[in-house]
Amino acid sequence: MLKTNTNKVIENTWAHICEHLETEIEEEQTSAEKILLRYFGCVGGATIYHKAYHLVEAGIFDIYYTDVRESLKNILEETDEEANQYDNEQAWKLYCHLVAKTIDKKTEKYFKK
Repeated sequence: MLKTNTNKVIENTWAHICEHLETEIEEEQTSAEKILLRYFGCVGGATIYHKAYHLVEAGIFDIYYTDVRESLKNILEETDEEANQYDNEQAWKLYCHLVAKTIDKKTEKYFKK
């Protein structure tokens, strides 16, 4: 199991995000970052992390606990035993955090002054 603050987890999470946005990326011939920036206009939040967290809660990525658990298993490279150590609420919060943290990191260059 990978630690949540490793670069590999960021890479795995970014691949997961891009997979969910794949159709829009192809149709619009644009980047995942630009699609996410557009979505930020639809949600509240004081920071990019909070806006991204709200996007996850709104359901643009996984919403079912079984899907969230499977995604976390892939992102964190967990065994079945490791993946089952969290209850549904803990898994959901971790999933929201990892996706929001990754979006924040990948879009930060658009907000630097």
